[in-house]
Amino acid sequence: MPPLSEEQVLHDKHFAGSKLAGIVRQAVKRALKEALEAAGATADNTALILSGGLDTSILADAATALQPFRFTHAATTAVLPPDYREQPISTTSSSSKIRAGEIVDLRAELDARLDLPHARRVAAANGIELHAVEIAAGEAMSRLMRDDGAGADVGTVIVGGVEQEETEFRPLPFCVGTLQTFDPMDLRGSVGLAVALRAVRRLGLTRVVTGDAADELFGGYAFLTRLTDAQLRAWIARFIKNEHLESELENEDSVRNDSYNKHATFSSVPLCHALGLQIVQPYLHSAVVSAAVKCHKIDLIAADPLDPSLIHGKFVLRAAFPEATSRWRRKVPLETGCGTSQIGQVFASSMPSHILSQNIDHVYSKYGIVIRDAEHLYYFRIFARLFAEEIPPDPKFPREVVDVVALTGSATERFAHNLSAQSIKWNTAIPRFGSDPCIKCGFQLERKDEYFCKTCGAWPARHGVWFNGGKEKQFIGFFVLIMKFYLDDLPVLFPYESIYPEQYAYMRDMKKALDAKGHCLLESPSGTGKTVSLLSLIVSYQQHYPEKRKLIYCSRTVPEIEKALAELQRLMEYRKRYVGNEQFLGLGLTSRRNLCIHSEISKEKRGNVVDARCRSLTAPWVRTETTKIQHPDQLCEYFENLEAADIEGTAAMPSGVYTLDDLKEYGKEKKQCPYFLSRKMLSSANVVIYSYHYLLDPKVATMVSRELSKDCIVVFDEAHNIDNVCTESLSVDLTRPILDASTRSITALAEKIEDLKANNSEKLQNEYNRLVEGLKEVQEARNAEELMANPVLPDDILNDAVPGNIRRAEHFVAFLRRFIEYLKTRMRVMHVVAESPVSFLQHVREITFIERKPLRFCSERLSSLIRTLELTDLSDYGALSKVAAFATLVSTYQKGFMLILEPFENDHDTIPNPVLHLTCLDATLAMKPVFERFSSVVITSGTLSPMELYPTLLGFKPVVVESYMMTLARNCFLPLTITRGSDQVAISSKFEVRNDLAIVRNYGNILLEFAKCVPDGLVCFFPSYLYLESIVASWNELGMLQDLLKYKLVFIETPDAAETSLALENYRKACDNGRGAVLLSVARGKVSEGVDFDHNYGRAVILFGIPYQYTESRILKARLEYLRDNFKVRENDFLTFDAMRHGAQCVGRVLRGKSDYGLMVFADKRFARADKRAKLPKWIQVEMSEAYVNLSTDMAVATAKKFLRSMAQPFEHSQLGISLWDDKLLAENIAKDKGKRRRAQINDDDPMNE
Repeated sequence: MPPLSEEQVLHDKHFAGSKLAGIVRQAVKRALKEALEAAGATADNTALILSGGLDTSILADAATALQPFRFTHAATTAVLPPDYREQPISTTSSSSKIRAGEIVDLRAELDARLDLPHARRVAAANGIELHAVEIAAGEAMSRLMRDDGAGADVGTVIVGGVEQEETEFRPLPFCVGTLQTFDPMDLRGSVGLAVALRAVRRLGLTRVVTGDAADELFGGYAFLTRLTDAQLRAWIARFIKNEHLESELENEDSVRNDSYNKHATFSSVPLCHALGLQIVQPYLHSAVVSAAVKCHKIDLIAADPLDPSLIHGKFVLRAAFPEATSRWRRKVPLETGCGTSQIGQVFASSMPSHILSQNIDHVYSKYGIVIRDAEHLYYFRIFARLFAEEIPPDPKFPREVVDVVALTGSATERFAHNLSAQSIKWNTAIPRFGSDPCIKCGFQLERKDEYFCKTCGAWPARHGVWFNGGKEKQFIGFFVLIMKFYLDDLPVLFPYESIYPEQYAYMRDMKKALDAKGHCLLESPSGTGKTVSLLSLIVSYQQHYPEKRKLIYCSRTVPEIEKALAELQRLMEYRKRYVGNEQFLGLGLTSRRNLCIHSEISKEKRGNVVDARCRSLTAPWVRTETTKIQHPDQLCEYFENLEAADIEGTAAMPSGVYTLDDLKEYGKEKKQCPYFLSRKMLSSANVVIYSYHYLLDPKVATMVSRELSKDCIVVFDEAHNIDNVCTESLSVDLTRPILDASTRSITALAEKIEDLKANNSEKLQNEYNRLVEGLKEVQEARNAEELMANPVLPDDILNDAVPGNIRRAEHFVAFLRRFIEYLKTRMRVMHVVAESPVSFLQHVREITFIERKPLRFCSERLSSLIRTLELTDLSDYGALSKVAAFATLVSTYQKGFMLILEPFENDHDTIPNPVLHLTCLDATLAMKPVFERFSSVVITSGTLSPMELYPTLLGFKPVVVESYMMTLARNCFLPLTITRGSDQVAISSKFEVRNDLAIVRNYGNILLEFAKCVPDGLVCFFPSYLYLESIVASWNELGMLQDLLKYKLVFIETPDAAETSLALENYRKACDNGRGAVLLSVARGKVSEGVDFDHNYGRAVILFGIPYQYTESRILKARLEYLRDNFKVRENDFLTFDAMRHGAQCVGRVLRGKSDYGLMVFADKRFARADKRAKLPKWIQVEMSEAYVNLSTDMAVATAKKFLRSMAQPFEHSQLGISLWDDKLLAENIAKDKGKRRRAQINDDDPMNE
C-alpha cells in the first residue's frame, strides 16, 4: 500500500474523530529522522529489531520514505512450536512460515501470535533483508544455554561485567549477567532479543533501532485498556517522570543527541551496550513524548473497526499510519512473539515436584530468597553462579532463622546478619538489604512507589499500602491483598483482594445457621472457593465471639484433608499480618500409617501392620513390664517422651496450623509421637480436620471424638455421598473364611485364658468384678489405647451389668464359639435368605438358646478380654472382632437393618461362596447422634441436587437450604446432551441395549470424534467396571482403540488402587508433554470422587450412560423398600436422585475454577428428559440450553469445536464487577442485602399482611 498523505490520514473513514493522528504522524517521522541522524545511522551500519508488531512496522514503513536512509537489514528470533510448518504467503517471500492450519489472509494472520510471519510480511513489503534466527522447540534449551559459536568471531561480549569471546556466547547466562536479574518474565523476552542482537553483530552492523516505549506512551498494554481516562493519563505521566523524560518537554524544538540512549528501563539498552551496539529508540524522542501527553483514552483505546469485540491500544498510531503493514496486529507479549514462553513448560516438566521443593527449601535456607517455580530456580542458579561470593562468616552474629516475609523494620538488619553468617556476598550493582529491600529477595527496589522487584520479579515486593484509584488496600502475608467486611456485627477477613458473589452469599447463609445454632445444607458450584469461604467465615466467627466454638471439619480423603489444612494455614498467615498473633491451634488427624515417625514401623506399607506394631510398643502392660525388666529399646521413645511431657504438663503445642507434614516435623523436633500428640490436642484445638469416619463410624467415634463439646461446629465437605457413608459404617459382611479365622482366634483365646488361670488368676477375677459393676467403669478404664472398638454403645447399656453367662472369660469364649458355629450352619443354606434382625434373633434363640442381651455386649466384652489378656498383636483377631460387631449390631437395632444371606457370588455360579450381609438401610442411625450432639452441622458440596431428599435421608431439619448459581464473565463450561449417533441411532447404556453393536459403535465414534477436537486431557465415565471392560473389548475388536491411539494415549481405571494411581500419573504426564490422553473411568470409582482434572488435565468429560446402581442388587432392593415404607421415597425417585448426583460429580471434575473451561458431555438419550435434567445442580441446569439437549454426534462435535475455539481467545481474568467483587462492590451489595432484610421485616410486622 502506498503511503498516504496527511490529508488522507485525517479523512480516513475509520478515524474521522482522531484529530491527533496528524500530529502523532509528524512527530514519529521527525523522531525517526533526527534519531537516525544523531546516531550516525546509515543503511550499511544499521538494523531494525523487527517483531512484526505495529511499533516496528511503523518504523520500517516510515523509514522507507526517508531520503537517503532506508532499512536494508532487520533481525528477529523465533522458537518454533512443534506444529510449525512451511506455507507460502502471497505478500511475502516463499520461505515465510505460519502456524499449521491457519487461513492465509490478512485477518487470519492477525491472530498468529508468533512474530515470524508478521516480520516476514513487513520485511517483504519494504524490501528489507530479514535475518531470522529460527530455533526448533526441542532444541530451545541447548541453543539458549550454550551456543556453538558458529559464524564469524567479531570480538567480545560482556557477561556479568566480564569480557568473553563471542564464541562462548550463551544467551540465557548472558541476559542474567547483563541485566542482573532472575525474573522469568523479563528473561523470557530478553533472551529472544539477545539472540536477535547477536545476529546483528555477526553481520558486522553497529547500530540497532527498536520500538521501545510505544506501548508505554500510547496505551499498548492490555491492563491499560481497563483504566479510566484520568488513570491512563496518570500512568503515562508517571512513566514519563520515572524515565526523566519531562525535562525534554521544556524545549520541544531542541533535540538532545543522547535522549534516546540514556533510558535503561528497557532491557535492550544494557544488552546492546554489552554487545557493543549503539541503540536508537525513536519513540523516546521529545517530539513523540510531547504528542503522547496530548492524548486521551478516546485517542488511545478503541474497538477494531471490523471486529468490535476486539479492543486495541495505540489506536492513534493505527490512525496515523494506515499504510502500516501490521496495522491491525494484536498486541502480544515479547516472549510470546518470539516463542520463548515455551521455556517455562520445559523447566516445569524437567524437575519432579519433590526435587523442586527440596531445591526451593535449599535456596531459602542458604540465600534467604523465595523461589516460585522450576524456571525461577534455574535462572537463580545462573544468577548466583555469576554474582554470589562466599566469604568467611562473621562470628559476632549467631545463625538465626528469620522469616523473609516479615522483612520489615529491624528485621531487615537481623536478616542481613543471618545471611552474613551464611557467608554470602553479592557482587551486584543493586545492593541487598539497603534502605528499601524487596520482601522476597532482599535486593533494593528501584523507587519508593515501586511494588515490582526487577531483580526477582516479585509483585508486590513490599509491605505497605497500595493506592488503587484512591482506595487504600493493605498488603498482607504472602503478598496478596486481604479484604475485610462485616456480616451484621461480624468482621470477616477474607484472604484475597476480591470475592466471588457466590462466596459472599455462601458465608452470609452459613452465618445465619450458626447464629440460629441450627443445621444447614449448602450447594456451591465447583471451583468457587467453597473451602476458603467456609474457613474464613468460621474462623472469624470463632475469634469474634467469646464462645470460641470449635470447628470439626470432615472430609473424605487424606489429600483433601491436606488441602484443607493448607488453606487454613494460608488463611491464618493472612490474619496474623492483619490482626497480629492469635491464640489459635489447627490440627489434622489421620491414621498411624500416615503420621508414624518411628524409624522401623514407619517403613511398613499396610495400615493394620503399623497399628499392630505400634500397639506392641505402646500398650500400658507392655510398657509396664518392659520397664520392670529394663528393656527400654523395646519401647517407642516418641510415645514415652510424649507421656512424660503430658505428666509434666508440657505436652501442649504452640499456636499455629499444622499440616500432616508439619505435625510429623514437630514430632521429630520434639521427639514426640505425632499421632498420639494430635489425639491429645483435639480437645484444645480450635479447628480439627479429619475423616468422616471419626464422627460417623461408632467404632472410631467413641475413641477419638468422645470429648467434643455440644457447641462445636461440624462441617461435612464433599458430602454428596454422605448417606452411603453412614450406611456403610454400620454394615458388616461375614464370609466362610472370616468364620474359620474366628474359630482359630477362639481357640487361641481359650489357650491364653488357661495360661492366665494357671499363672495369674487374679487378673481374671478383677475383670469379672469390673463387669459386675457395669460397662461404664470399663469404658472409662479404656484409656487412650484403642484395641477393639464397639460398633455401637448406646447409653442405655452403659450402666447395665454384663449378663452373667459371659462375665467369666471361659464362658464368654464358649458363648462366641457357639454363635460362630450357628453362623456356619446358616451359611450352608443354598438359597437366598432375607430377614429382619428380630427374625434372625428369634431363630438364633430357637436353635442355640442364645439370648439377645448377651449378644449386645459382645464387642465390649471381647475388648475387655483382650485388655485383660494383654494382647497387642490384634491382626489375628480382626475376623473375630467382625463377628462380635455383627452380634452387637444385630441385637441392638430392631429397625433399619436387614440380614441377607447370598449363597453364591452371582446367580450363575454353582460353587457356593456364601456371604452374610448385615446391611444398614437407614442413614439416620449414624447421623442422628451427630445432629443431636452438635448444635450446628453444615452439609456442603458442589453436587447436592436434588437437595430436598437429604433432610429425609439423614433425618434432620435444616434452618438454611441453599443452592448457589455460578456467576461467570464467560460461559466457561458447556453441557451437551448427545441422544443419537451420526447415523441417527438412539444411544443408551440401558442394560437391555447396551451391548447392541450400533450403540457400541456410536459410543466409540463419540469418543473418537471428541479425541480429535479436544486438546490435552479427555476423561470418560461409565456406569460400572463390568460395562467399561465390555465396551473397551468391543472397541478393540472393531479397531476403534487403534484409531483412538493416533490422537491420544489411553489409560483405564481399574478396581486396583495402585494400578489406578499409576494410570493417573501417566495420564497427567501425557497431558503435560502435549501428547494428550484419554482416561476411561467409572462413576463411583476413585477417579470420580477424589481427583480434580483442572485446566489441561480435563478439557472435556464424557458421561457414557446414566450411572444407576445395579438394580438387581438385593441390598439395594432392601434399601429401596425401606425408604418407601418409612420415608415415602419412591424407588425410581431415589434411583434417579442417586444416579444424577453421581453423574454431576463426574462431569463436575472438568471445572475447578472460573479461569478453567471444559465440556460436559452427557451421552445417553435419557439425559434429554426433563425429569433427569431437573435433578442436576442448578448451576449446571442453567447452562443446558434447549439447543444443546438433543444432539447427534456430528452436531455435538461441531458445537464443541466452536466452544473450544472461543475459549482459546484471550480472556481478562479479573472480571471485576461481573464475577468478582472488590471491597467497594461488596459494600454496595451488603448494603442492598440489609435494605432487603429491613423491607422484609417491615412487611412481616405489618398487621395488614396478617
